Amino acid sequence: MEVPIEYFQSAQIEELNDLFESKSPEELLQWAFNQFANRISFSCSFGLEDMALLDMILRLDPKTQVFTLDTGRLPDETYALIQRTREKYGIAVKVYFPESSEVEAMVETHGVNLFYKRVE
Repeated sequence: MEVPIEYFQSAQIEELNDLFESKSPEELLQWAFNQFANRISFSCSFGLEDMALLDMILRLDPKTQVFTLDTGRLPDETYALIQRTREKYGIAVKVYFPESSEVEAMVETHGVNLFYKRVE
């Protein structure tokens, strides 16, 4: 089934739900790789579930781009795991950082733990 990359219609979503209801995660991922070719990236937080997905993804398509967001508050273990992941799979992990001036302004206005108060 050819699906436009721009969006999915409700009928397409229902059809895809039916199609993948009895499929394995690997089969769903393989469909995505076939459908979207080189336009797939994996956002990884390096938690347990992400590591399982990362392994599946890289077994199916070792060229998949992997990226993460470094909030500046990651534990040392996460940095060590990022490095071990790079070495084990022989991949580059692109690390994105928030704009430091915006973070500084936000912390100055709202405090360092503002995310405990509200999502915005």
